[in-house]
Amino acid sequence: MKDTDFAYSVAYMRTLENKMLDQADIDALLNMPGAAEAVKFLVDRNYGGGDKVSGASKDIIDELLKAELEQAWQEIREACPKDAPIDVLLYQNDFQNLKTILKAVFDNSEWKHLMLYPSINDPEAVHKIVSENKMDELPELLRKPAQDAYELLARTHDGQRAEIVIDKAAFAAMQKEAEERKSNFLYGWVQLWATLSNMKTALRMAAAKKDKTFISESMLQTDDAGADALVEAAAQDVQAVIGAFSANGFEDGAEAAGQSISEFEKWTDNKLMDYVRAAQYQSFGFEPLLAYLYGKKAEAQALRIVLYGLLNHIPKSTLKERLRDLYV
Repeated sequence: MKDTDFAYSVAYMRTLENKMLDQADIDALLNMPGAAEAVKFLVDRNYGGGDKVSGASKDIIDELLKAELEQAWQEIREACPKDAPIDVLLYQNDFQNLKTILKAVFDNSEWKHLMLYPSINDPEAVHKIVSENKMDELPELLRKPAQDAYELLARTHDGQRAEIVIDKAAFAAMQKEAEERKSNFLYGWVQLWATLSNMKTALRMAAAKKDKTFISESMLQTDDAGADALVEAAAQDVQAVIGAFSANGFEDGAEAAGQSISEFEKWTDNKLMDYVRAAQYQSFGFEPLLAYLYGKKAEAQALRIVLYGLLNHIPKSTLKERLRDLYV
């Protein structure tokens, strides 16, 4: 598949990109008197397909954002070549849904409201298969990690180690897709995501005072040589981990982690957005499509923070602190 095969889909995507929310829109929403007015503002702009809703609630907000994201994915799928590797951006949703479903099956707990959308696989179907322990019926993407994690949970009831199995499978699947597509952009994004995931893991493990063996098992095997240093640091304390960030060239990440975990997670999201923006103005290839879809995900995340915040009467200053960088 040649880069020029995506010329039409990239051109069409530009028309969708022009409709994305920018910082001025977010500021306008923050200044609304309440969540109902903010939802009306979005619906009047045809957000989520323009279905008329009255008032605001968590369910209304969730449905609005879900509809908008699913519409964006449908429009890009219809515009681009059939084999375009855009679904790789959904791998994280599918594997996270799998983790939630496995936990629900073993704990007999609620799960539907925790599902992430869009996803490649229907969560209802995945739940049915997992609950009946018929893993062979799962799609190849999820089959082996679901089987391995299920058997681990049945044998040990160790939810953390089951999550590690699935996280490593997600990384392997994304890396395989990047390698098969021979895309330096996609490979670099996967590696950056994994590096940042390792950094978050190191912080959490240090705070929880986990032993070195468990920390090492939790790490994703990236091209980044700093993973071993993170393991050593996490086995000590949080300050050692922050020092390892600086030593590995992430001084700004170390500064964010020194403020709070939430500030550090915001920094990791912004770091990925900075990387994605590099493809924003390409005219050919599938990379601009990935960038746009990632941007829509970030847009939805920003709206969730703002709308939930208005719904729960959280101060505007607090909401501004939580917001990540937008794509446009």
